[in-house]
Amino acid sequence: MAINQALVPSFVSVSYDSFELVFVDAKFSFNYDNNSGYLESMTTSGKRNYLLRKGVSITQYGDIYMVLSKTPDKKQDDSIKFLRDKLKEISKLENPNDYCKPIVITAKDPGEEQFFSVSFSGYVAEFKNIPSKDGIDFINYLASFVIFDDLSVKIAN
Repeated sequence: MAINQALVPSFVSVSYDSFELVFVDAKFSFNYDNNSGYLESMTTSGKRNYLLRKGVSITQYGDIYMVLSKTPDKKQDDSIKFLRDKLKEISKLENPNDYCKPIVITAKDPGEEQFFSVSFSGYVAEFKNIPSKDGIDFINYLASFVIFDDLSVKIAN
């Protein structure tokens, strides 16, 4: 199965537990799959019937990644510090109710009109430096977000 992802080079805003993160040039990748399927069966009249698999056979997962650049104008420094601090805080907590927060990621076109938004209850699971391809880029970070509550996922345009 092919994985479809949206890659938006800029105009991405993130609200993490009501804190607005500022990203000048963020790369945003979103994949959400509920892994549902249909089972073929025969009806009493002899016709084929396709039933949605239910129960434990449906697994939902989501992968949300953002690549952030630390720019010389320091506009993103507060957001980078917020994510670092949040990750340290999460590592000390044991109860998911303490660290799962509402997260809203919004993508906008060059006219700054919203065309995609995803909201969910989750947390930042990873925040690390990644090497640049040519060695002369800005410092880049990879932020990975986890969807904790599948029922909280809302996708809108």
